[in-house]
Amino acid sequence: MTDDEHSIQREHELRFHRSMLIIERYKEGKPILDICDEFEVSRGTVLRLARAAGLARRPKRRVPEEIRAIVVEELERGDMYKEIAARYDVSESWVHLIEGSWSNAL
Repeated sequence: MTDDEHSIQREHELRFHRSMLIIERYKEGKPILDICDEFEVSRGTVLRLARAAGLARRPKRRVPEEIRAIVVEELERGDMYKEIAARYDVSESWVHLIEGSWSNAL
């Protein structure tokens, strides 16, 4: 094998390994947006890999309005995204979305 062929083979191995990690995170129930952030991929990529692995689509988890209101208060207070996300078992990306919808309403 030439150096180029070794390089291409290595790239395919790394891509496969990364895909398997993405699938594993999805199986673990990690929020899709967190997986996207961790691996710098789109939501579509995560869902495509999950479907290719034969995994069922997960139902959307609805966060109660009371929690949304509390998150807005905590954002106004200056709490950290990571802390808010951990406190309510939501993704940091979700907290960013809430911040965006809250700040756009001002």
